[in-house]
Amino acid sequence: MLLGRRNKEPNRGLWVLPGGGVKYGETFSETFSRELMEETGTYAQINGIFKVYELIKPPEEHRVIVYLKADYRSGELRASSDLSEVRFFGKEELQNMAAHGGISPFVVNVLQDAELL
Repeated sequence: MLLGRRNKEPNRGLWVLPGGGVKYGETFSETFSRELMEETGTYAQINGIFKVYELIKPPEEHRVIVYLKADYRSGELRASSDLSEVRFFGKEELQNMAAHGGISPFVVNVLQDAELL
């Protein structure tokens, strides 16, 4: 699993899934590819939608988050300004980090849904 250490609030210092907003006219796949390259320097082959989440925190936030399944294909890991570090983690590492509060709570839920925790 590829995660990045968040370099800004909210969740500064916690590990998160790289991502970002859809630009007008972009497909989810195009957004995924662009954001992955911008934030991590990597390219992945998309294998479909994993799950859609709705995050509602009234009154200031309402987001729809679409996670895609993908396999790493190429690129050299490098962190963007949004992330201080990026790296791949195995299942045991993810479980250990989650148990010690190193992963953002929302991402912990996503990883549980993916049966990685």
